[in-house]
Amino acid sequence: MSICLKLYKPARSGMTTVHIYNYTDSMIVCDAGTVGTRLKQTKQKVAKGAATDAAVRKLGKPFKDKGFKPIPDSKLRTVIVQYPIDIDTEAAFLDRQERLMDMLDELLGVTGNGHVDGCDLGSGTSNIFLMTVDPELAAKGVQALLKKKKLIADATIAIARGRTYDVTYPKGRDDAFGL
Repeated sequence: MSICLKLYKPARSGMTTVHIYNYTDSMIVCDAGTVGTRLKQTKQKVAKGAATDAAVRKLGKPFKDKGFKPIPDSKLRTVIVQYPIDIDTEAAFLDRQERLMDMLDELLGVTGNGHVDGCDLGSGTSNIFLMTVDPELAAKGVQALLKKKKLIADATIAIARGRTYDVTYPKGRDDAFGL
């Protein structure tokens, strides 16, 4: 059985997190640090035949005792990464969208800031939905990653705020953002 504990606790320097999960049947991984920065990873071997899910829970107990708690999905905030697409190139864009989702999911995972929740294509756009702990940090991290990978040119990054959206990239975008 695969189990992952994602626990968080507010701190002066930002939100502190620890993610503990069974990487294989004999290996547990613990990622810990401040949300938005690369988490420090440690690995621990588990005795052959031992229940890794029980070991994950045991490793998580001291953190829970110190006030670390999971953040319910309902408290995560949505960041959208949007690209314009042409109906003639929509099929070709699917592969690019899958690669983008993998890159963004890795970024959010190693910084403890959430995960990719899915995507859609239609109405001339591709949208990738990110569920984040800190949407402002996530939007900045996504922008930096897309610039580094030279994928920023046509991108729009927005934070959902109820039924409206705050476009964080490109700055000064004057048309209405929509899905």
